[in-house]
Amino acid sequence: MSTNINTLETPALLLDLDKLESNMQFIVEKAKAYGVTYRPHIKTHKSIDIAKRQIEAGAIGLTVATVGEAEVMIDGGLKDIFIAYPISAPSKVQRAEKLLNRANLTLTVDSKEQAEMLGTYFTAANPVEVWIKVNSGLNRCGVEPKGEVLALAQEIQKIAGLHLTGLYTHAGQAYGQHAFAGEFGHTITHAFGRQCNCGLQGCYERYASTTALIQEALKVNPSFENGKVLFEYWHEGAPDAKQVITNWVDEIAIGLINLVHSFNPSTIIVGGGIMEQEVLIDMIKARVDAQMLPSFKEVEIIKASLGNQSGMLGGVSLHL
Repeated sequence: MSTNINTLETPALLLDLDKLESNMQFIVEKAKAYGVTYRPHIKTHKSIDIAKRQIEAGAIGLTVATVGEAEVMIDGGLKDIFIAYPISAPSKVQRAEKLLNRANLTLTVDSKEQAEMLGTYFTAANPVEVWIKVNSGLNRCGVEPKGEVLALAQEIQKIAGLHLTGLYTHAGQAYGQHAFAGEFGHTITHAFGRQCNCGLQGCYERYASTTALIQEALKVNPSFENGKVLFEYWHEGAPDAKQVITNWVDEIAIGLINLVHSFNPSTIIVGGGIMEQEVLIDMIKARVDAQMLPSFKEVEIIKASLGNQSGMLGGVSLHL
């Protein structure tokens, strides 16, 4: 039966099934290609039907945030559930206990006190799997890496009803304060500089992107029509190609130096297809080192091992 979109009562979910199935298959295939399993969080849909489609596509189980969500998924026939938030209220633990004989349930632990409390409900005869949550910077919950993880693991081992089978973390701060990541490419590096598509002037990406490199190269020599051609001229010793690339590396260095001085990272990973040109990493390192404060010079600058796929796979990993 066909329905006119204008006659639908709201709220209503309108879903492109072809796109949904394509997205699910894409993530599953990427996970398999890189040797990892896929356990999606239902927060993106909260739908039993979609959850079943994800399992059919290749997901090994589901991640939920609450006992209530676990109950709904299990009532819907889903059998492998990870509750990704540490529960400690007795009423919720009792509800989780009732789910054990209906599904493969895994709980989150992030403190000795919570583990001991769980141990009063789950016994050696009726154990539950648990994972330790590790804080990776969001600072909402989780133990600190290394020493605290080991200490909590040792405490869990003493509790007969808890079977420690893994660790997990969620770097939610990567989303940014308002649930999306920052736009480093739109950092202003040149006051009132080149016009950017975002509406601002002087954005970093208007100077340090591959697009910016080729645009400037074409102004110098119309033959420099793409990165491959430009670097062929470079390797042949063409002085105009060398000057264009040197200027561009200087622009990249400006942004990286600002990044280092702001966040003091231990490592910067530089990606993109053009970084396959081995000479670039050494040039970037030299320019950054020449202009950086001495106390920051221990930062390591390396090429992304996944090359031009880094950004895409990084996005996919948020949903694995």
